Amino acid sequence: MTKRTKRNIIVAIALIIIFIVSVSFLSYVQSPPNSNDENQTTISDEQAVEIVKNLPDVKAWLDVFDKIKASNLIVNSEPVIEVSNYEDGIYTVHVYRTTEGGGFSEFNTYEVNSETGEVY
Repeated sequence: MTKRTKRNIIVAIALIIIFIVSVSFLSYVQSPPNSNDENQTTISDEQAVEIVKNLPDVKAWLDVFDKIKASNLIVNSEPVIEVSNYEDGIYTVHVYRTTEGGGFSEFNTYEVNSETGEVY
């Protein structure tokens, strides 16, 4: 091999390495690991509702409605547990019952951390 051929091979290898490093860097810049994107959560709103449903006081409250239904009493009220807001990684979950005439009566409001599942 001549000096010129060896130099061309070394330049080609250097260009390939630069290309690979550049592509890797661009991939990292476009989607960095552990991004703190506000929309990135580990717990969905449905999971937040399930966490609240399994709290002892909410379970007891829901049992009241089950007992009313089991006794065949006519009651124009239904329990509702729903996410009303998501902000800064926190779900706001309302627990209430509907009332006659389209109103509602709130039992409690909980906040669920979307990263840990912790309830406040």
